[in-house]
Amino acid sequence: MTAVWIVIVLAVILIAVLGIEIYREVHTFRLTRYTLSPARLSGMTRDINIVFLSDLHNKVYGSRNAALFRAVRREKPDLILIGGDMLVG
Repeated sequence: MTAVWIVIVLAVILIAVLGIEIYREVHTFRLTRYTLSPARLSGMTRDINIVFLSDLHNKVYGSRNAALFRAVRREKPDLILIGGDMLVG
């Protein structure tokens, strides 16, 4: 009987952890930075900062996307590119 309760408790913990991770994944966005230095662009006089938005799946981050908007503005982009899965509801 004790082994059954251990399995049940572990299953409940696993379900709770998965639920928290699913919630986090659906309600947050990720900021990833890349630095590229291709030889063909070696003559450029300054760095270019590009923001690429993709796979937001019609989610809203803060009131009227304020959190997303602040994150983009902090990057001070020269160019904003928009990829796929940016549904507008």
